[in-house]
Amino acid sequence: MIQTRTIKLLPVSVANKIAAGEVVDRPASVVKELVENSFDAGATQIDIDIVAGGRRLISIRDNGYGMNRDNALMSIEKQATSKINNVEDIETIATMGFRGEALAAIASVSRFRMQTCQDGDLEGTELIINGGQLVDVQVVGCPTGTTIDVRDIFYNLPARKKFMRTAQTEQSHIRTCFLLQALAHYHVGMGLRVDGKNIYRLPADCDLQYRINDLFGVEYMMNLKALDFEYKSVKITGFAGLPTCSRPDRSEQFIFINNRPASASIINIGVQDGYKRLMRSDRRPILFLYIDMPPDIVDVNVHPAKKEVRFHFPDMVKNAISEAIRDTFSNKVDVEDNSENDPFATFKPELPKATYSQLEIDSFDTLEKSIYPKRDIIFSDEDIPESISSEMQIESQPENVEDEQNVPEKSPWKWCRYVGKIDNFYGIFELEDGYFIMNPRASHERILYEQYINAIDSNKIEIQKLLIPETIAMNVKEAERIRGCLEFLNAHGFGITEFDGNTFMVDELPVFFAKTSPKEILREISLEIESSGNKNAKSALGKEFIAKAVCYGAVRSDDNLSEVVMKRLVDDLAKTSMPYTSPSGKPTIIFHSVKELNRKFLRK
Repeated sequence: MIQTRTIKLLPVSVANKIAAGEVVDRPASVVKELVENSFDAGATQIDIDIVAGGRRLISIRDNGYGMNRDNALMSIEKQATSKINNVEDIETIATMGFRGEALAAIASVSRFRMQTCQDGDLEGTELIINGGQLVDVQVVGCPTGTTIDVRDIFYNLPARKKFMRTAQTEQSHIRTCFLLQALAHYHVGMGLRVDGKNIYRLPADCDLQYRINDLFGVEYMMNLKALDFEYKSVKITGFAGLPTCSRPDRSEQFIFINNRPASASIINIGVQDGYKRLMRSDRRPILFLYIDMPPDIVDVNVHPAKKEVRFHFPDMVKNAISEAIRDTFSNKVDVEDNSENDPFATFKPELPKATYSQLEIDSFDTLEKSIYPKRDIIFSDEDIPESISSEMQIESQPENVEDEQNVPEKSPWKWCRYVGKIDNFYGIFELEDGYFIMNPRASHERILYEQYINAIDSNKIEIQKLLIPETIAMNVKEAERIRGCLEFLNAHGFGITEFDGNTFMVDELPVFFAKTSPKEILREISLEIESSGNKNAKSALGKEFIAKAVCYGAVRSDDNLSEVVMKRLVDDLAKTSMPYTSPSGKPTIIFHSVKELNRKFLRK
């Protein structure tokens, strides 16, 4: 015999405790819900007190609108909200949330007290609730705003209480929650006190840069560049970390959508695409990303805690993010316009005076032969140019010529001075507020890469004929890839013809490939096509595949680079659009400030 069970409605107190499972899973989630309510109430100052990791006490005090007696009693009812009037409002919600069960759920699993007063009222209202049961309602004197004390969370649910971690662990989650909310609403003053000790006192009415300074320190801020980009209906602002300051994970990526901490997989794809060729694929950038868009084209209600969102036009969001990052690191803005965020922009504009020695002047010829390819190539006598191009030509100089390094107008640094080498390879350059170490090979790769791209864009690719054409045998797959883009290669400075089967003959090369054998070039291009997909080869080849092969001709660790060569590399690196990394994402320079040195040597 089948036993039937009667279906019945749960008591409100039980339903609230079940709802608490969605809203409250640990003390940090209580902080999140209550702080977001304070933001929605127009608070300009929010103070948080935590005792024993929030397990004993969570107190949130704000100076927002406050409530009268009737609204205060209504706020603790399940599905009570001031933010939604009809179904259509759900699609365009612009507040931090509207989960009407939040206060009811929190009150059902704690000893709950709320004091609130509307602006202009002479008296406020106090509610005391224990385990979901209203114990007392009384008139109290209190300032405008709302104060909520949540004590002994899960005291009446031992099964759930045992899943809470140590006070230190719960405190860590609360601090992370505080950090996110402080960044999401950096115009609001916020304070956090833990076990009676002030941890943060963040002022109101500040901009994002100062909020990051207060939370992470000035040194951290020096490794960030401002984002400010608009694409269709999406506006991107915030700060992006220099490629040289990457992390192994996304723990230092803070993403906000309409001032709400959230994320989506398409955002990560956009970030990865924006840093492509700037950073190794296994590294993650520091990021403070603020995405603003009309609320009706983003669904914030996909996740119960609103941690993830869904976009109606995901490709538009992805493209906006990737273009914003690329635009930030393209070096398009003058130093003066970007000085607040550029770690190299505070250095003095004028160079100290010195003179070139005759040895240095003579070294320029070595420079051309060692790192620039215009002369170092095998070609026939009739192809020898009458003169070297003006950008490479070095005129004889008198002994008293002043040593003033060429600092381009849009250089990421205004002044630097060569100090010396480490390991007979890495260059050290002094700046007014610190120094940087340069990787000559990575720097030279970036220089050659962009020089070739610029030559392609301007249709001014210089070509040299090989004295002896070279035949290159490839395997079937390699030959197939090269054959598929042969016309494209020949249109960009190469002279390549099919010779026999899977063999090709090369008789011309762009001058940028002088230090690289034709065999290495073709194999590298073939590998790039394979890794990026054959379907993208013809469209992206000029910007990615061919240009990256230039890097084989860059200086190597066994090259004995002179001081003049180092200076020239720095000058040319400053002229590139992305001077911080090589085309493969390796850092070109690593910056250290004087403040950092002083701190490490305990001077300040």
